[in-house]
Amino acid sequence: MSSRDPRALGDALRTVFRADAKALASLERDASASKNDELVRALAILLEWCHDDVDTVLDPLLERASSSTRYARFVALLTHRAPKSVRDALRRALGVGGTKALAACACARASAEMERGTGSRRQDDGELLEQLRLIVLAGEGRSPTRLASAAVDAFAAMSSLAAEDRDEDLGGFEAREDVVGVVTSWARLDGKSELFIECCDGARGRLRSLARDGDDSSRRARARLLNQAWIDWAPALASIRGKKWEREMLVALESAFAATCEMLNMDEPGAGEGVAHALITVGLHLGRTGIDHENRAVFSAMVSEETAKALDEMLHQYTGTAILPALRCSNPLAQTVASILIRVILAPEHMGWTEQTETLLRGVLPLVEEGSDIISVGFARLVADLIIRDPNDESLLQILRICGGSATNAKMSALRVLTEFLRRVQSTMLDSTANAIVRSMLPRLADKNLEVRKAAAGAFAHIAPPKVLPALFELLISDDVEERSASGDAILATMREQKPTSRALKSYLDALSAASSSDSPDAEKRVSHAVKLLARFAESLNEIELRDVAETLTTEVFSSPSSSSLNQAVVVLAPWIGKSTASEHVIEACAHQLSSQNANKGADENEIFDRLAPLLLLRVLPLAIWDRESRERTDIQKCLRYRMLNVQGEFEDVRRVCSEMFAKVPQQTLDKELLSELERAYRSARTDSDDLARVRTCMFCCSAGLAVRGKSALSESFVNVLRSVCVNILAWSACDTDGDDFFKAQMGAMETLASIIVAEVDSSARTQKNCMKKTSKTLLEPETSMISFEEIISATPSGRPLIVELDDDTKRERVPCAHETLHGVLHLACLTDRDIPPWVDDVPRTTGIRVALINVIITAARRPRRGATLVDECFSPLVACAERRGDPNIREAALQALMMLFHLSQDDIDESITVALTRSITNVLRDHTAGDTARKGAAKVATALLAASDRHISAMEPYLESLRQSLTVAARVAVDTEVASLANKLAMCMTQTAERL
Repeated sequence: MSSRDPRALGDALRTVFRADAKALASLERDASASKNDELVRALAILLEWCHDDVDTVLDPLLERASSSTRYARFVALLTHRAPKSVRDALRRALGVGGTKALAACACARASAEMERGTGSRRQDDGELLEQLRLIVLAGEGRSPTRLASAAVDAFAAMSSLAAEDRDEDLGGFEAREDVVGVVTSWARLDGKSELFIECCDGARGRLRSLARDGDDSSRRARARLLNQAWIDWAPALASIRGKKWEREMLVALESAFAATCEMLNMDEPGAGEGVAHALITVGLHLGRTGIDHENRAVFSAMVSEETAKALDEMLHQYTGTAILPALRCSNPLAQTVASILIRVILAPEHMGWTEQTETLLRGVLPLVEEGSDIISVGFARLVADLIIRDPNDESLLQILRICGGSATNAKMSALRVLTEFLRRVQSTMLDSTANAIVRSMLPRLADKNLEVRKAAAGAFAHIAPPKVLPALFELLISDDVEERSASGDAILATMREQKPTSRALKSYLDALSAASSSDSPDAEKRVSHAVKLLARFAESLNEIELRDVAETLTTEVFSSPSSSSLNQAVVVLAPWIGKSTASEHVIEACAHQLSSQNANKGADENEIFDRLAPLLLLRVLPLAIWDRESRERTDIQKCLRYRMLNVQGEFEDVRRVCSEMFAKVPQQTLDKELLSELERAYRSARTDSDDLARVRTCMFCCSAGLAVRGKSALSESFVNVLRSVCVNILAWSACDTDGDDFFKAQMGAMETLASIIVAEVDSSARTQKNCMKKTSKTLLEPETSMISFEEIISATPSGRPLIVELDDDTKRERVPCAHETLHGVLHLACLTDRDIPPWVDDVPRTTGIRVALINVIITAARRPRRGATLVDECFSPLVACAERRGDPNIREAALQALMMLFHLSQDDIDESITVALTRSITNVLRDHTAGDTARKGAAKVATALLAASDRHISAMEPYLESLRQSLTVAARVAVDTEVASLANKLAMCMTQTAERL
């Protein structure tokens, strides 16, 4: 029967499956010397099939190789005889996953072990190693699977063999680093020993340094060091596998300890790195067994009793010759591993104080103070562990004394020890001990060395917040800028160390509350600085932690609504609690809180804080929050609308905030819920003070909406009604309503018209939403800085319909325009004759209306970044109005508007405007018939012009003499002494300035 016959293949496979381990081992050693001729023929047949149809051979073998080592070794034998085809098949099997990939890993590992034993070398295994790396990486961050562990074993065996072959090649470094990183993640996840994790981290750092640090001239030397390191370390990454592995581990440990002793006695530049290399080898092997400084019993659990005894003897043998001397090594990693090994040796006396530990503490404390280098973190942990065992406080006091010394390295070493001490005893430390440490440590925050200040800040992080935050708050207002900065860093470190985030924030808010209630004159300043640190704290939080922040903050605000420090914290944290998950919690919590409150206020005036608390939280949420739909949002909107219109049953401040919040709802909601209320309240506003207050609230709400959403806040029909209401209110006479309410309503109407103008100007300039940040409160609390027109309002019609029907008057140009409200205001105020919008029909052109509408222009100009645009539209009509002889009140109002426009917009307007304005007021001042009212307005404009920047003064220079002369004329002819005095002072100032020049 031919060997290519499928029956021959079946017989050969059955022969292999029937063979015992001894026969297969004999075949593995030397096929030609094997006495089992049938097995030798089977091997030959299988090898012949491997060249043409390898999968047919390997598939049945792989089915058994995952559970039986002998079949994995037989596949390894095939790999040795037919390397390319079998390697390719194994690579394909790895890509399949499952049991087949698991078997392929076992075969790859067995193949590497066989080749190392026989001394033969295979071709490049790069593709196979890459496939193994991908399997390992897929298991990162979670408990290792059988496949991932088997892939690590195979990778370690194959890559260490490759390192022996290519000892001058830096290739493959990234894959090795990745595998070590995954193994480290498994150790952290499973709570494995600190020794193993520390050595894994050190190994990764060393591999990275050798691969990347240095130039081409050192490449060959670095490659040899890197590959030798991997040859020493890779076996320790593999799984523990019986007696053979234990024997190999003991040999590797003996060799590593001997190398440590040799390197410690060398006085060469690279000796410290050599010590670290050898001790990493020790730590990886011991750590792989799970040994830890708190658990020596793992020796007998993970390895045989004989091996455990040998390990214990080896550790004690090399304590004095290798481990303790390594504490003086300049390499931090060597110090760290040696420190952990000492803690392992001391483990039987864990948490005990013996003569051995006392002697050791006396020996290591001088190294903290007298060493030429800063001790490693691992060394610091050893010293801290010994200090914790010390029943007396002498060693701790010595560390605190070193912290206050003059030597920088000694202070840094002592601070590392103190940090590790505090990390270990944080939850059990006595208040007296904590207070003593805080008092001793505070001066270190003012140390002249930056690194010392950073280390001190890090140490404070491990003290309970209530014990340390009050003292750190005190330093936030220190005169020493470095101390202020370091105290802030210490506070943030304390916050970030506390887990969970909700607990950290609760502690901080409690400390803020205590600080704000202090009688100290600096209490408010301290709280202000402390609150600002919350922004830096929030920057580092993820979405889940931000939700914790939102939960804690809402709970605290609702329980202490009158706390000013909490309200400041809400404002500072607004950008973070406005993010998705956090904001949803705020919405839900505030909806619940609002629903739990009474519909109307009670008799207790302090209840205002409870009713404001949820509103102030909602106030800081971003606008986009209100564009989403949910039951909680609907409930909140209903509550806001009810409270803002509940004149008699709600606090005024609550109504104001509710109207500001309701303004953020989408346009369709405002149209549906507010337009009808505005129309209803307006109908009886002149006779019902409550309805007049509701009209003012609606106007304020609309202004707030225009401020945050721009023109899109209101529909066109709503704007038409709103504009008509505002103009009608401006036409009312003072005797129609109560004086104070009348004045507030008219101020609110002017503010609302200004808001509409600004929104229209912004809409025509850009399509984005209005970026205005502030809404004037004049609607509810009017300012008195505008020109007063109450006393000059003439009798007007008692009222007009809200929506005016257009007449057939074709004498004036009525056209749609982008700035419809502004052009209408200019037409009514300055009697312009172009771009007249339809809404101005039937509006009386009385002096009171005209002055009020000029005040609207002034109000709009005061809004940030709008003045320059308004100058383009308003300058010419206002100049014409100011120069036109007629009602002095109109001229004064126009001049006042010109002064405000120039003063607020001079940085953005052209010099030609300055020249035209100078010439205009010169004409007014020299006009003998102008009257003192107009002269006063012109003199104020001159004051603004003369106080302008150099650019504008240079443009005015040819006209300054004419202006000075006109001021002299005005001072001479003015009847009003105030006007004469102002004009004279300006003229004299200009004369003196000209003489000096």
